[in-house]
Amino acid sequence: MKISIFFLFISFSVASANDTIRIIASDSIPPYVMSQDKLDSDLPGLQIEIINSIFNLLGQKTSWKLMPNNRMIVQYKSKKVDAALNLPFMNATHTGYASDPIVEYKNCVIGSSSIQKTWEKELKELKILGHQRADIIYRDVFTDYDFKSDKYNEVTSQKTLAYHLINNRTDIVLSDYLVFSYFAKTFFENQLRKKDLVCLKEIKSPRSISLKSKALRDSFNKGLEKIKADGTYKKIITKYYKRFTAIEPQSSQEVRAKFIFAQN
Repeated sequence: MKISIFFLFISFSVASANDTIRIIASDSIPPYVMSQDKLDSDLPGLQIEIINSIFNLLGQKTSWKLMPNNRMIVQYKSKKVDAALNLPFMNATHTGYASDPIVEYKNCVIGSSSIQKTWEKELKELKILGHQRADIIYRDVFTDYDFKSDKYNEVTSQKTLAYHLINNRTDIVLSDYLVFSYFAKTFFENQLRKKDLVCLKEIKSPRSISLKSKALRDSFNKGLEKIKADGTYKKIITKYYKRFTAIEPQSSQEVRAKFIFAQN
């Protein structure tokens, strides 16, 4: 009887290790998550590469599907999904088991270096453009600011944010450091060379992956520790920052260069 139980345990462990982990993710967050057709490329996205590396270390394959946020919430409840990346309302009930933070998004106040010392005092007079729902993220930074001011607007497109700041149509943009850099460098590189943009203020936002089981969460966290210890994690982070950095970071421990254009 003991032998049978042991055999079943071994069989279950092997089967679990060979299962494909089915992951859904919020789309349109390059370079953290690139487009659906980039998933099998050498540049699938910063978060996706980290997660793939972890499951590869654990001997498990991954299957990805990108979709809008509203659809993610519905799909995550399905038995066909094992994990969700950048799931909205991670702190709400029934979101499974959140992993240790995979990366930290850097929500920045981005503007010209010429206003670096004065922007906080002049805030009410500056034109500010943010991504959708940026007012919620930046409310703690702009404690006395009226987000209903006619000088503040929000747009759905991160590309639009980059375009307006680079072409002097706004004074400040509220966006993640790396997301803004991606759009600025990818679409407006020539204009960007003439600008001197900096991250004036930074709000760090840790990002995890939500997993459907505690056992999977625990295995994932151990894998995350291992790829950090063996240098894989740092290699992936460096790859994306070197390729897409376009503005001076507020805290420059990972990246020390400004306007890195010669990495491609």
